[in-house]
Amino acid sequence: MKEESVGVEYPAIAHVLGCSLQAAAVLSSQTLGISTFGQKYLELQAIPLRAVKGGTQVVYVSAIALKLANAWKKPVIDIATVIAANLFCADESNDSSTNAALQNFTLKVVPPGWIYLQLSDLGTAAWLERLAQAPPWVGSGGAGGQVSRGAGMPCYPNAKLFDAQYAHARCCSLLRLAHREGIIALAEADLEISPHFWSVKAPTPIPWLDSDEKLRLVHPGERNLIFHLLTLLDRLYCVSRSRHQVDWEKSARTLSQVFLTFYSQCRIWGEVKTENPQLAQARLGLILATQPLLHFLLQDLLGVLAPLEL
Repeated sequence: MKEESVGVEYPAIAHVLGCSLQAAAVLSSQTLGISTFGQKYLELQAIPLRAVKGGTQVVYVSAIALKLANAWKKPVIDIATVIAANLFCADESNDSSTNAALQNFTLKVVPPGWIYLQLSDLGTAAWLERLAQAPPWVGSGGAGGQVSRGAGMPCYPNAKLFDAQYAHARCCSLLRLAHREGIIALAEADLEISPHFWSVKAPTPIPWLDSDEKLRLVHPGERNLIFHLLTLLDRLYCVSRSRHQVDWEKSARTLSQVFLTFYSQCRIWGEVKTENPQLAQARLGLILATQPLLHFLLQDLLGVLAPLEL
């Protein structure tokens, strides 16, 4: 299954899990001998799924079993258990990329019938790398273009969105500084054009994980930013509602506040750069992941300039 509007498969975690839960529920109806169960309960738009903070991890929680219980006339816990068992079945209903993505989750059924899916450190690193190196909308013809300062957008800051514009400009200045100091290597960018994302030549991949394949980013400020990045992608590609139903101004302000808190609490230069350069690079990776989302929110969804500097 493809997300036609952006031209890529599964641009967000919630989309991966929603499609997988839908397929698992259909298979489970056969396993439980449910002949008619009301197709509306299994439409992708109706799959209940939300992200929560599970300590240092991102956890997705689904109440699909509770929603199906009345229609299926089965105990909720039984439905949840069967759906969970079918969710990771590597059968023909899932393509190889979907099955690979699902391997990055650990699954738990919690009474009365919640399905918990916890994203692993390896999975978190994979999604962050994708966002930092090649945001899912690039090449889609939607948000993939570049907008110059003279393309009809006002050059002055927008009062309501100043924090978001400042955060975007701060991302860009930090990335340029890191490039000049040799912490990362950026591809050349035209400074008269606000890039939708900064192309990174090195390091690739970004060292998100340590030698034990544990995420280096364990500070609360880092984890909070990761949570907001991933769940913002979910809102951008949510199939249950159209984009005009989301308050994108609020989304931009919230992301900018979370980013600025992260930057104020998590140092990149000084001792971190000298003694733990891979942590510095991982933190710069978070900036690389934040900048394209801020750019997309500002220029593509809100129609205001995403400035390189203020």
